[in-house]
Amino acid sequence: MVSEVPEHPVARKLYALIGERVRRRRDELDLTQEALAKRAGATRPTISNLERGRQHVPLHVLQAVANALGWDVHALLPTRAELAAAEGVPWTVGGIVKTVAPETPQLVESMLARAEKEARRG
Repeated sequence: MVSEVPEHPVARKLYALIGERVRRRRDELDLTQEALAKRAGATRPTISNLERGRQHVPLHVLQAVANALGWDVHALLPTRAELAAAEGVPWTVGGIVKTVAPETPQLVESMLARAEKEARRG
């Protein structure tokens, strides 16, 4: 059973990174998606969606794909540091708390500071 990737930014990043690793390794081995699917006991659309980070693939399917690529499953998993960039941070705007990318508050504050500085000059 395969389902769509949850909307949480860390989940999206997790599955995108796994997909990139699967695609890169498949290319290194000069395998088609069909050939990898056959080796892993999966379907070509499953491999395609996995590589695009569009499906929440069960662990046993991920294990089968890793085995078909000649890897242990942990080689497909991103590190904590790689996922950290995807984690949202709470930020209050107009009394509403939103979850934004970690760099957003600093970027917005930098832009506001620059705008204020230019307004004083001008």
